[in-house]
Amino acid sequence: MEARGELKQQRCEIMWAVQRSQRYHSRRSAFFDRWHKVTLLAGILGGSAAIASIGKDAPTWLILIGGALVATLSAMDLVVGTGGMARKHNDLRRRV
Repeated sequence: MEARGELKQQRCEIMWAVQRSQRYHSRRSAFFDRWHKVTLLAGILGGSAAIASIGKDAPTWLILIGGALVATLSAMDLVVGTGGMARKHNDLRRRV
């Protein structure tokens, strides 16, 4: 009887570890997916701000900050590869 109890305890521990892994990969996938969307939004806003400022007298500092923000966020997204990381963690969560 005691061996059966130990097996049940080991099974519970293994299931807990699997579920914890699934939660981790699910959260990481969501994090990278959100980050990817933020960088895309910044690119859209920055690009539309640049186009809108072509025909108007926008302050130079605004154009510089917008361009620097878009360049920085896009570079971070490219280097880190947030879209790919989101898919990777989602696949790892499903595989467990």
